[in-house]
Amino acid sequence: MTSKNAKFERNLDWNLLKVFNEIASSRGVSRAANSLARQQPAVSSALKRLEEHIGVVLCRRGPRGFELTDEGKAVADLCQRIGELVAQIPGRVEDSTETLTGHLRLIMVQNLVSPILDQTIADFSRQHPNLELLINIALLQEIEEVLVRQEAEIGVAPIASMNGALRYDFLYREQHRPFCGRSHHLFSRTFNDPQDLGDEIFVLPGLEEAEAVRNYRAKYGWGRKSIAQSAYLDEVKRLVVAGLGIGFLPEEMLETDVKLGLLWPLMLPQADAQADVSVITNPQAPRTRAVQRFLDLLHANRENAPARAKNQAGGR
Repeated sequence: MTSKNAKFERNLDWNLLKVFNEIASSRGVSRAANSLARQQPAVSSALKRLEEHIGVVLCRRGPRGFELTDEGKAVADLCQRIGELVAQIPGRVEDSTETLTGHLRLIMVQNLVSPILDQTIADFSRQHPNLELLINIALLQEIEEVLVRQEAEIGVAPIASMNGALRYDFLYREQHRPFCGRSHHLFSRTFNDPQDLGDEIFVLPGLEEAEAVRNYRAKYGWGRKSIAQSAYLDEVKRLVVAGLGIGFLPEEMLETDVKLGLLWPLMLPQADAQADVSVITNPQAPRTRAVQRFLDLLHANRENAPARAKNQAGGR
């Protein structure tokens, strides 16, 4: 914080922000005075003091009625956000040992493999045994729709296409590689150039690809020839194991199948064939103590995880 900003914060009467927030939301000084149960001259005086302190005109009153200036709109937005933060104070300072009851709804993609997430679920359940975790599995697009409708509190998924109404916080990075089944004609071969697989037949996951993975595949023409599609990665894997074609899938999801000799990775891991898995929340949804504690615990486990777990471990 610069010295100028620090001086501004020290000298600011925070009550003026509260008054202006009411003026902006009420669309007028008189209405704000009624809402605050104060005299109109006092509210007008508070507005003038805030304008003098900031050094800009925040609103105008003329023939067209009350109107916020551009600067007033920016300050009003900040005041609203400050008010929302202040409203969270009682919940934040409640006794952290108080028993949580009810339920917490999580929704995530199929076959998610994340030691960090698993540890968080286990820790949270031990700390709050009276609160029930409801975990549902859904497709990528469904997860975002459910969160927008506030039918779940927390989602975990790769980013397919970011929804502006939601918040995405990085959890870890998953590595994708092309795999084929034991009966496939390329089994046991390893390729260095992705373009060598451009004419091969693929089994595609449809709309269930993360954006970064979809772009990588399109760059080299993978899937130009496809024999089947499924939105469910277990079914894509089934068809790849059966030898129908190549699947471009998260490697951790297939670790056991590779060890059993059912699948073969056709390339070494490529840095640009990775997808970020995010914790997705709706900023407009109520932030309950259960949600906040789960997210705080997830963040702590993420920070304390080994470097590989932070950046690359896990897959679907």
